[in-house]
Amino acid sequence: MSKEATREYVIRTRIRYGGMTGKRAKSRLLDEFCATTGMERKHAIKVLRAPEDPPERRGRKRTYGIEEYNTLRDIWIEAGQPCSKLMKAVMECYVQSHELAHGALGPALRKRLLKISESSIDRLLKPAKMASGPRRNRPSGIAAVRREVPIRAGEWAVAEPGWIEADTVAHCGGSMAGNFVWTLTATDILTQWTEVRSMWNRGAASTFDRLREIEDALPFLIRGFDSDNGPEFMNWHVLNYFRAEGKNVEVSRSRPYQKNDNAHVEQKNGTHVRGLLGHVRIDDPECVDPLNQAMTLWSLWKNLYSPVMRLVSKTREGGRYKKRYDKARTPAQRVLECAMVTKERKATILQLLAQTDCFAMKKQVDQMLVDVFAEIRARADRTAPSCPPPETSALRAAPSGPVSSGRQDGEKPNASALNIPHSTRKISKRLVS
Repeated sequence: MSKEATREYVIRTRIRYGGMTGKRAKSRLLDEFCATTGMERKHAIKVLRAPEDPPERRGRKRTYGIEEYNTLRDIWIEAGQPCSKLMKAVMECYVQSHELAHGALGPALRKRLLKISESSIDRLLKPAKMASGPRRNRPSGIAAVRREVPIRAGEWAVAEPGWIEADTVAHCGGSMAGNFVWTLTATDILTQWTEVRSMWNRGAASTFDRLREIEDALPFLIRGFDSDNGPEFMNWHVLNYFRAEGKNVEVSRSRPYQKNDNAHVEQKNGTHVRGLLGHVRIDDPECVDPLNQAMTLWSLWKNLYSPVMRLVSKTREGGRYKKRYDKARTPAQRVLECAMVTKERKATILQLLAQTDCFAMKKQVDQMLVDVFAEIRARADRTAPSCPPPETSALRAAPSGPVSSGRQDGEKPNASALNIPHSTRKISKRLVS
């Protein structure tokens, strides 16, 4: 019922209620009145016993109307729905931007918006906040991306190419300090087709660029992408790209600190990356492009001419595991045998096999790597300091001559004979190279 209808009903019922003398009759009227108006029984008795309605409460007239509400609501939504205190602090900036986008406001309206208080903003925007429901900010950061990506554990049984495992390898030389070269590895589960690319550091943008290069080099479309929990993969660049319309790529991640979840790409890290570049530190930014060219050609050679065996089954017999592998074939042969790869991609692989020479390509990769590391050494020699840095090993810094130690002839010198403090004896042993 509207307020006017309720007021008229109360007036008429009050007249009937005042003319009744029987308790039962008043009780039935109260039941009807409460059911119609929704009032509590005690409050309904007070309303019907009152001689007349109380006068309307007089107060301050409204300063802001529907015009202010509509403009303030639009500004509030465009600004990302801030609270009144944050909105008041930059109201002048918000009003100027709103006028640039939607036209100039009237001088009176603009003055009222700039003068509005924080409490008035809350009162005016209360209907809009109730209509919009609870505020849900879009999550940001690595943790938010991880919440969006499901965890995949155990075997990844696939029957078609395009299910990719990816990982990165740090060429840090044992120290993660500073900047250095990283290698991105991506391998297909079914065909074992593997692509490796080198990049400077592992930022989201550089990793995304290398992923695009790998995607273009694959002879099939990516259907699934599984990686670890590193920031190079857990970012919105990669996630939004694979979730874009038309991609339909299933993105997943492994469990933290569980390398066996990505066993395929971890094995390729050893054969394709560490087996070629070793564990040396590569911290020369100028070598990234030539090194990446060598790694691209190395990937092509491994895919065209290097046979691999896929693990078919692994069973435990007593205290040992028995593994069975399929027939050794190159990734290119596996792609050519796959019926789900298009004829155009197969024709490209056959053309590469016909136009390239196995040993010549391998020698070309070796020569490219020799040239890259020669340039790295040459640049290092040009920028080397005039005096060599101090030795880091405590044993190397020890005197080369005989040391007086109070021991008898034939005894071995101990740590105290080398003047090494007790607190650094274990550290000194680890520093010996």
